[in-house]
Amino acid sequence: MILESDRVLLRPLNINDIDSIESISYSKELGEFGARVMNRNNLIDYFNFCLDAKKAKELYPLIIVCKENNIPIGITMFGNISFQHKRLEIGWTWIGEKFQGTGVNASCKKFFLIIALTT
Repeated sequence: MILESDRVLLRPLNINDIDSIESISYSKELGEFGARVMNRNNLIDYFNFCLDAKKAKELYPLIIVCKENNIPIGITMFGNISFQHKRLEIGWTWIGEKFQGTGVNASCKKFFLIIALTT
């Protein structure tokens, strides 16, 4: 799944994204994510958790890419997916400090809402 607006592109997260997103990953301003991911080993563990949960169809993580300069600026995902109960959570988003308050998060949620309303 690839989602795109004039500002951001969302595409499935993969292990190769770890290097390009590491530089914005260790800020305490990232809330719960920042409290858990404080170094490279934590980031590797987080990526492995996301990708393992994707294989188990429990999460669907997407990397957020700024189209202006083609750099990753965060991660968002569908979470707590339950096909049996036909539910999922949207959100689970963290965005690099420089891009917080710029409307990126709202753009991501609009994508999710569009998907929810059309499926």
